[in-house]
Amino acid sequence: AKYQGHTECERAFKAAAEATRRAEALATEAAKRAADEERRAAVAAALEEKRRAIAAETAAKLAADRAAAEAAQRARTAERSSAEAAEREAQREALAACKADEAAAARQREEAAARRAREEEAKRLVRVEEQKAAKKAAKEK
Repeated sequence: AKYQGHTECERAFKAAAEATRRAEALATEAAKRAADEERRAAVAAALEEKRRAIAAETAAKLAADRAAAEAAQRARTAERSSAEAAEREAQREALAACKADEAAAARQREEAAARRAREEEAKRLVRVEEQKAAKKAAKEK
């Protein structure tokens, strides 16, 4: 009976050892699953961080592109405004030159008219003097 007890004891030890091995195997399997889950979570977090970085980079590029487009639009507007101002200035200068030409032509016409009037007056005075001289000569005869 002692031997039988010893065998049962050995069986119990073996069963306990087997249970321990199974428990360790299960624990190892659970630890592996937990480690895999942690790895998957870490990979997911890294991917999310990468996605956020890409989104931030894309947003920064879009903002830079928008700012560049706005600056180009402002430059085109300023250039157009400058060209319009230059055109207005050229038109104003052309109008001033035209008015100056008209004024000079009017002055020349006035001067010519005054010169003709003086010449006519001089001719009239010469005729009057000639007539006086002719009358005087006629009286002397």
